[in-house]
Amino acid sequence: MILLVLSLALVAGLFSFFRQRQVTAYGAGPTPTAIQPPAPRLQVDPAKDLQEVRATQEAQLNSYGWVNKGAGVIHMPIDQAMQFIVEHGVPTRAPTPTPEATTSASPTSGSGGS
Repeated sequence: MILLVLSLALVAGLFSFFRQRQVTAYGAGPTPTAIQPPAPRLQVDPAKDLQEVRATQEAQLNSYGWVNKGAGVIHMPIDQAMQFIVEHGVPTRAPTPTPEATTSASPTSGSGGS
């Protein structure tokens, strides 16, 4: 146990020595806030941009509006949509036949005896 404690103290002392030596030789270095990417800076305030995106998404999730007016597609609040599904069920579309399904059902395909 004593050897382990002495080893840890030695390693901590070495780290402190090397850190002090680096600061003396090269200086403290730039602070993270002083480092700026080169121009053009496209996102000047990321926190503000994130708040704006979240506010826009929140407004769309909790309001009514058109997604595609020509096709009659709307968006609605999530609570209202869930209530609508509970009351009316999930809307479905008639299945469209695929080309493989129509060709495999043709009478010419198959092994006939001739």
